[in-house]
This record gives sequence, C-alpha cells and structure tokens, in this order.
Amino acid sequence: MKTRRRQRATGSRRSLTKEKQPAVLTVQTQAWPIITSRDGWPDPPMGKRPDRPPPERRPDRERPEERPPARRPRNGLDEIPPPPTSCSGRLHQVREGDTLFRLSMKYGVSLEAILDANPQITDPDTLVVGQVVCIPRPGESMLEILNALLTAEKVETALYARGLQSPALAGLPAEQFAYFQAGLSHELAHIDALTELGASVPFNEFFYPPGTFEDLTTYVNTLLTLETAGVSAYIQASDEFARMGRFDLARLMDRIMGVEAEHRALLREVLDLVPASNLCFERAPNLPVTEILAALSSFVQPNQFDGQSVGPIPLPTRELAEELIGPHGCPNPRPDQ
Repeated sequence: MKTRRRQRATGSRRSLTKEKQPAVLTVQTQAWPIITSRDGWPDPPMGKRPDRPPPERRPDRERPEERPPARRPRNGLDEIPPPPTSCSGRLHQVREGDTLFRLSMKYGVSLEAILDANPQITDPDTLVVGQVVCIPRPGESMLEILNALLTAEKVETALYARGLQSPALAGLPAEQFAYFQAGLSHELAHIDALTELGASVPFNEFFYPPGTFEDLTTYVNTLLTLETAGVSAYIQASDEFARMGRFDLARLMDRIMGVEAEHRALLREVLDLVPASNLCFERAPNLPVTEILAALSSFVQPNQFDGQSVGPIPLPTRELAEELIGPHGCPNPRPDQ
C-alpha cells in the first residue's frame, strides 16, 4: 500500500526516523494513572496461587464460621507462617479468634479473593496468631464500573462535538476530519449502550485545558489522553465482569474497547506519530476501573488544569450531533446490529 505523504499548512512534514512527542496534559488535582512512557507501568497481577491440598472434608452441617479460629504458636515465632511477598490492598495481623471467613465478612472481600492474594496459605483452616494476611481491595460493583465508563464517554463526546466546530480542526484534510465525525458517532452509540444497562451520571457539561479548541496539538493530545485511559478501563471492565460471571457484559466491553483502540491509533496518525499503531499489546494496568479513570473529576469542575480551564462545554443535542457527523455515522449504532 502506498504511503501517502502530505505537507501541512504549517509546513511540517512527517518524520520516519524520530517520533514527535505529544504535549503533556497537566491536571492540577490528580495525575492520570495512565503512564505515557515505556517505564513505570504497574507490576502485573500476582500469578495464580499454587495448588493447595484439598482441605479436610467436614460434616455438611458445619458452617464456615465454625472452622477452627486462629491459634497461638507453640514454639515462639518459628511457627508463624511468612507474610505474602506482595499485597495489593491492606495487611492484617491475625488475632485470636480470626478465621478467613470472619476476615472476609469484616472487610467485605470474598474468601476466594483472600486466598488468591495469599499464596503462602496452604491450609485455609489453619491461621496462627501474629501471622500477616493480605486483604485485597474490595471489588467494584457493576454499576460503579458502568457509571465511570459513562462519565468517560460523555467527556469524550462533548470534546468531539465542540472540536468539530472549532478552529483546532478547521485546517485538517477532509479524510482526517472524518475521523472525528465518525468518532462522535461511536461515542454516542457507547453512551446509549451503557445507559441501557442502567448507567447514570449527573454530568452533562465539562471543562477542558486552556487552548484545547484553538490548537490542533492541544486538542488531539487531550482526546488521546482520554482515549488511552478508556482503552485500559474497558480492558479492566471486561476482566471484572468476567469474574462476576457476566460474560455478556465482558464481551460488550471488548467490542467497545476495540473501537476506542482504533481512535487512539487514528489520533496518533493526525499528530504525525510514526508508527500510528505503536503497541503489540494494549497496556492494561491492574487497577479498578474507577482508579484508571480517577482524573475524570478534573473534567467535571472548572479550573483544574493549572488553575485554568475552558468551559462549560455541553453535550451536543442529537440534532446537532447528526449535523456534525454528516455521512460518517457508524452502520451499527447498537451492539445487536
């Protein structure tokens, strides 16, 4: 396939040897948890815990809380099991009377999640006073995940719509301008899908960094930051829904994530970043969806970008959105089409 070369109005040409670095989007209150450098990414999740011998079979009438409570070590510290090698949560030092079941009830975490976080525990029925147990973070609810994703989609939708009417995109070639027309169509379809699942957030006006709608680089970098975070959030949402047994929702998250990843590559192409598609695997930090999207709070209140912002920018009406999208609406605006 031929490589199309073009010269922008500014006179810059695409470099095939050195990738231009996008501008950094600065957030005053909290930084994006999505790291744009190659280093510093969160460690991968702990591996599957090693096989454990099956626990001794107990009478069916016994309830989980009736399992033996923690006992005191008989020979001093030598008998206390080692702590977990790492912990994504909080550490609990076992006290008399503790059982894993009681700890799961106390902290609102499933027994299986506690065992997954503590591969050093080989017998779930044996705890020793003084040993250290990792209590993982409680899982997010389905509605919390959907609401966080809906907020992200709304922030992006308002950004796409205002951008199509702004000087920032006015000088783009028609084929690249169409990326943003189609992107608006995609985000509106994602809003509809999430809303039909019960997601609801009160935000309909948003704030963006100064100069977002005046300068192409600032505009595209702001959108690229949001899309990159969205890709990671949808990957994590798919994983969490699968663990909930909601494989229908996990599949939907995968389908939306695939389109968000296309957006990321097309935005890099507009910025003349070579190659536009630059990853073998999408980055997926092992964090709750609400943490991945934590910096969205900066877009729903004014003056969060070094004390400044542009806005409020409202969501477009459906009539305005159809006019802005023109002939580039997506052919399957519903996931069942």
